[in-house]
Amino acid sequence: MYSPFSISFNKQTNKMAAEGHKLAIFRGLLKFKSNQQKIWGVLIFLSIVTTIEVALGIIKPEI
Repeated sequence: MYSPFSISFNKQTNKMAAEGHKLAIFRGLLKFKSNQQKIWGVLIFLSIVTTIEVALGIIKPEI
C-alpha cells in the first residue's frame, strides 16, 4: 500500500534520475563523484565544526 509521502518521494526520485543527479552539498560549493566521497566530506566538515566548538568551550567556558 502506498502512502502519499511514498508517491511524492517516488516522483521526486524519478525526476532526479531523469535530470541526472548531481552530487553537490553545501549549496553546490563542493561536488563529489560518489556518495562515498560525499559521506567522507560531511564527516570531515562536522569533525572540524566539532573541534572548533570544543576549543571555544575550553578557552572561554563562561560568558
